[in-house]
This record gives sequence, C-alpha cells and structure tokens, in this order.
Amino acid sequence: MTLLLSIIAFNIIIIVHELGHFLVAKMCKIQVLEFSLFFGPKIFSVKIGETMYSLRLIPALAYVKLEGEEEESDNERSFGKKSVLTRMAVIAAGPVANILLATVLLMVIISATGYETTKVGRVLEGSPAYEAGLREGDIIKAYDGKSVYAPAEEMLFLMASKGNEAKIKFERNGVEDEIDVKPLVIPANRLLLGFRAKETYGSDSNVVDSVMNKQKDEKNNLKPGDRIVRIDNQEIKSMPDILNYLRKVSEEEQRMKQDGKTAENSNIVLNVNVLRDGKSTSLQIKPAYEQGRESYDIGMAFAPSIKGSIGDTIREAFISTYSYTRVSIYSIIYLFQGKFSFAEVTGPVGMVATMNEVVQMVPTLKDKILSTFNLMVFISIALGIANLLPIPPADGSRLILLGLEAVRRKPLPVEKERVIMAAGFVFMMILFVVVLFSDIFKIFNGIGV
Repeated sequence: MTLLLSIIAFNIIIIVHELGHFLVAKMCKIQVLEFSLFFGPKIFSVKIGETMYSLRLIPALAYVKLEGEEEESDNERSFGKKSVLTRMAVIAAGPVANILLATVLLMVIISATGYETTKVGRVLEGSPAYEAGLREGDIIKAYDGKSVYAPAEEMLFLMASKGNEAKIKFERNGVEDEIDVKPLVIPANRLLLGFRAKETYGSDSNVVDSVMNKQKDEKNNLKPGDRIVRIDNQEIKSMPDILNYLRKVSEEEQRMKQDGKTAENSNIVLNVNVLRDGKSTSLQIKPAYEQGRESYDIGMAFAPSIKGSIGDTIREAFISTYSYTRVSIYSIIYLFQGKFSFAEVTGPVGMVATMNEVVQMVPTLKDKILSTFNLMVFISIALGIANLLPIPPADGSRLILLGLEAVRRKPLPVEKERVIMAAGFVFMMILFVVVLFSDIFKIFNGIGV
C-alpha cells in the first residue's frame, strides 16, 4: 500500500510537469499531437480533437508531443513557428507547474499541521549555540551570511559549512545581534567508546547512561554511572570533549596508516579514567569504528509549528515555497562546489524508496498522506529547479538556445541543435544509469537514501 502510494505520488509530480507544457501550449494555440501517461508500448489511446491521449504500459513518467517541436514543420500552429517568448513560456511552464504544485501541497500541509518558524525552541546547555549566547525565543535571521526563512535553510547552511565557525544573526526582543558559533563535528569514520551519555551536552554529558559495546575483559567495561574524566592525557568535561579527542585519534591513525607507520589492522587501545562510586578507576578500552556520514551540530532546535488564519496559511505556503526553492538551488551549487558528494544524489528509484520508507514509519492514513505530501514538495521543487539547469536535454538548455536565437535574431540550425541535444541526451542517460545503480546499491545495502 505504502509503495503504491509512493509510486503514485512520484508520477503525479512528473504528470503535473508535463501538464504545464501541455496547458500553456494549448493556450498559445500550438498543435499538441499527443499527451501520454507513462511510457513503453501503448495499451490505450483516444483522440479528442487534434490531440491523441495515450496510456502506456510502464507506469512511470509522462510526455507531451508538439507539432514542429523536434522537426521542421510548415504548419502555422507548429511550435517552431511561434515567437521566441511563446516557445520560452511553453518550455518554462513545466518547472513552473512543479513549483505551483509544491505551493498547493504546502497550503494543505500547513492548514493541517501549522507552519514552521525560525524561532528557537530549545538550546541545550553546554552546546556550541548555548556557549555562543543563543537562547530560547531568539529568531534566527541568517546563518553564515545567508538569510534564513525556514529551519531547512539553517540545516542546509550548517551542513555546507563543514564544521567551520559561522556567524548567526538573530533577533531578540526586537533587536538584532550576531554571534560566532563553532559546530561540533561528528566525523564519517568515527571511533566510539560504546556508550550512551545521560546528556548530549552539559555537566552530565560525560556520564555513562547505558553501555552498547562491552569489552571481553569485564574489568575494562564501562558501567552506567561512570563519569569519564580523562582519556589518555586529555581532560574530559563533556561529550564534545570525548568526540573531539576520538576524532583526533582517528585522524592520526589514518595518517599513520597512509604513511605506512602502522599496520592496516592495527588496534587502538585508550586509557580511560572514570569516577566510579566516588573512586578513580582506570580502564583500557578498545574503541569501535563506525562508518557513517559526517554531520554537524550546534545543539539547538526550532520551536514547534504554529497554526494561523487562512491568510497566514496562504502567505506561509508561498514563503515556504521560496525557501525550499532556495534550498534546491543552494544544494546544486554546493554539489558542484564539492561541499556535497555526487554519491548523495538520488534518482527516481531512490526517491520512491525514500518516500516509501518515510510513509511506512507513520501510523495513520492521514499521517501517511501528509508525509507523502511533504516529500512531494521537496521533490517537485527539486525537479523543477533541476529542469532549469542548462544541461541538454533539460528545459533549461532549451531556454538558453532560445535566448541565443533572440540575440542572433535567427534560430540555431536544426542540425546543430540536434547534435547538442543528442550529446546531452547521452550524458543524461549515462548519469541516469549511474544514479540508478547508486540508488539500488543504497537500498540493498541498507543505506538511507
């Protein structure tokens, strides 16, 4: 049921994109030859007026075929006979339709659950944000020099900062101020002592709450209630102290391996001093390696969503659409800047898998639908923005060619345009296959997508 819901949701996004092209083409009196749901062999079709409406076998994607779009035509109602601005409007209509779909979905979501704000709901004592001076009730205005309109933007800019110190602009009691925050870095390849702390930050964040990994030597086991006060020669006062020291040990070990100064399978043993029942106890603990993704934390959370009037709902839907559009654009920029990995790029299979995974986690049908809508918002906007990239055969590349035509006052020769589109198509197919196999690998290896 949830997988079917995810597939339907993904297809709705694609169909709305093609409907954008279709409706604007009709409005501009361009002859539409076919509007097809899905692809593959045709299983049903009906001609209404001059347009063939088709249903095809493989339940994915959709497309619109316009007269004179891919070949020269003498028909006065063909795509190629229309003005440059008209053709640009038809091409841009797909991405615009995706963004409008996201806005409508956001109105539904906000009316049901309320809207997010950038008001700080909680700051953990001892965290980087707390130490820098951020407090509950503050309103985040900017992170690392970039304006913040929604929590998702702050999270994105935090990830892109790669743990470097950043400025946070905030408002408190109507007065704006700035602070410098150095995020806590949790490395991808990390060492773990194998315990959960009582707190993430603060005075009890170096106190063992429960033990996950036990040593074979029972004498060297951590126990609930132990307060870690020193690792090797490093004084420990909090969880960040532990994480930072373990990160340094791991980085040094990796450097030594690269320089050939230690065996590939060498073992690290840490001298851990704890206070146990008021007495100092020394343990020799072999930490475990964990492979994950590097992450960053400043120790704050935003306030819960709030509900408002119909006017608030409409206003916040447009603000959220603008915010998520910025997130998509910045994500693409960061991807090409190398701040994000191409391995994290998700294709259609990964999108459906992610939607299915998230929908399965929520209990009621209403929650499943709202969760699906939330993911549809992100995917629809991301698809719309990605389609505006100047990479053939995306809509953005066609807009660039039309822009050149407007400047040159004559169209690009059909042969050259076909070569550009063919080369772009080959590139996109290679990228599609790479992303497809990446999606499949993530699914079968239990990696979140």
